Amino acid sequence: MMAKDVDKILDGARKDADQSKAVRLERHKVTNCTIAADKLRKATKKIAELEDMAGPENAIVTGITQKYEASKKYVNEVCAEIRQGLLADTNAPQDLYKGSDKGKFREMIISEWKKAYPNDEILAVRFHKANFERTKTKRWNGAIKQWQYNDVSALAVSVIVKDDERVASIFMAFINKDNQDGSLNVGVNTKYGEYIVREMLIKNLK
Repeated sequence: MMAKDVDKILDGARKDADQSKAVRLERHKVTNCTIAADKLRKATKKIAELEDMAGPENAIVTGITQKYEASKKYVNEVCAEIRQGLLADTNAPQDLYKGSDKGKFREMIISEWKKAYPNDEILAVRFHKANFERTKTKRWNGAIKQWQYNDVSALAVSVIVKDDERVASIFMAFINKDNQDGSLNVGVNTKYGEYIVREMLIKNLK
């Protein structure tokens, strides 16, 4: 089943790359190529999981790895010119959050990111949102016959990670606050999820 999932993701990446050639507006070309790159990133994670379960010499793993390499080559070739323009135009997010707890939050983000992705080299953490975004919800719990309330806030953060000597990726992360008990937790399970990952030239990191 996982191999079929990877197969579907790779087909989607090629389709997104093809769509980038068909559209006229530059921002749509960029969006399609960015989505294609994200799908390749997801496929990489799933292939690693397949290898752990079946071994790298397994015929299914070998076949899907070959398709991944071919799909990656195809997407890179189609999106190369678009990617170069995007890289040149992308700057690091600004630091907008001014709270006195910013230093503590930075340490929390770095600590949790290193636990989740120990091989990553973090170049910078940028607080690109000035404020927490608050969400209040309530739902009826029929089992205990009472309303349950949630009151949480989230501060979005950008984590800039080195890809190679020239390029870095900009990932999302979150400081999450429970406004009812004051507890904090860090959300870093964003690298292979539905969040768009941007790229930038390291020389533009200022």
